[in-house]
Amino acid sequence: MTYSIALIRHGKTVENLRGAYVGRLDPPLCPEGRAELAGRILFCPQMVISSPLRRCLETTALLFPQCEPLILADLQERDFGELEGLTHGEIIQKPGFEDWGMDASRMPFPGGEEEDVFRIRCVRGFEQVLALMEQHQAKSCAVITHGGVMMSILAHLFPLSSFFDWQAGCGCGWLLTQRDGSFEAQPLPLE
Repeated sequence: MTYSIALIRHGKTVENLRGAYVGRLDPPLCPEGRAELAGRILFCPQMVISSPLRRCLETTALLFPQCEPLILADLQERDFGELEGLTHGEIIQKPGFEDWGMDASRMPFPGGEEEDVFRIRCVRGFEQVLALMEQHQAKSCAVITHGGVMMSILAHLFPLSSFFDWQAGCGCGWLLTQRDGSFEAQPLPLE
């Protein structure tokens, strides 16, 4: 039995264009982001699952207008705490943050979600996706979520890889194929 899961990062927001950290902020897609997604042809999945944040729901509506998505809270982006909405350049201007982000694998987000807690939540969200697919007897699924969530899931599934190996641009993602309990991943073909 073969299963396909498309992990798709939401379309662009104004904050993405600025390079800001956007976790729990809930901005809409910007006109450029909407235009990039309009008319894009993707495979037609048997089910669609989305983060509850607006940018993901708007992406879902543009890419899969015929589908009513299931919503999973565990697929939300990391809470960036006090640094929500700031760019790296703005963060290092704050007193006490001059060296912030020097170790990119473990950047602290004061008042936000801890890295390990975030990654565990993302994996739990992916396990919920698999359970929903089994429950609905679906062999294909599209998951519209966030960059950090996708990176956490894929780094977990492929432990010899790096978290940063799985970066994807807005509106892009990865196609997972599961055969006999193991996963393969390739960049999502977008037309």
